[in-house]
Amino acid sequence: MRSNEVQIGMLVRVSERHRIMDYRGQTGMVQQRYGDVNYAAFDVQFGEGRSDLFCHHELEEAQEFH
Repeated sequence: MRSNEVQIGMLVRVSERHRIMDYRGQTGMVQQRYGDVNYAAFDVQFGEGRSDLFCHHELEEAQEFH
């Protein structure tokens, strides 16, 4: 995804190529955007309550929670 395509409240899935195996394929909701609209970091909250920051290229749009 491009940075400007990621919106607060959007359901996203972490890329299967993410460097941290525990996040690969996890689905969460974008809670906050930090930085410039062209290259931002996104705070993604997962169903179990944990959250972390991701770059746009680490995310893809999801249709449902897994």
